[in-house]
Amino acid sequence: MNLKSTICLVALMCFSLSAKTQIDYIQLSEELNIECSDNLLDAKHLSDSLSNFKIGNGKEQFLYDRGMTYYKLFGKEKKQDDFQISKTAFESCWNEFQNLTAMWNLALFEYFNNNCEQALQNIDLFIDSMPEDSVDRYMYKEAYELYKDCRKKN
Repeated sequence: MNLKSTICLVALMCFSLSAKTQIDYIQLSEELNIECSDNLLDAKHLSDSLSNFKIGNGKEQFLYDRGMTYYKLFGKEKKQDDFQISKTAFESCWNEFQNLTAMWNLALFEYFNNNCEQALQNIDLFIDSMPEDSVDRYMYKEAYELYKDCRKKN
């Protein structure tokens, strides 16, 4: 069964579920092998379909995958709507789960939109939210301090 027919089957199955039923995104993504999908449009359609339902298990992963799917679409097609959906998904992923990678992506979004002040605030939040004992925390903080120092000199 190809991904397109699987998506249609899942969509029909989801629509037949009662309003109180929650989608188990982890199980669904394992069964459909979602992260291995090369077809962005199929991933977009699945994400859009699932966004109409309450995600139970795996909501953090769903939000992150949705953000990444739309980010890739934005990179390919340069549609601002795709960029905004991606940003909104990453914001939700950060706000609900404090997902550090989502915050890092939000910092990059601001940087690419030439909003350096917001990018720096997001990087501050990213670094401050990292566990104290994280090796990555030291490396990111050092790189960030060098960046801030360079900005002061320019």
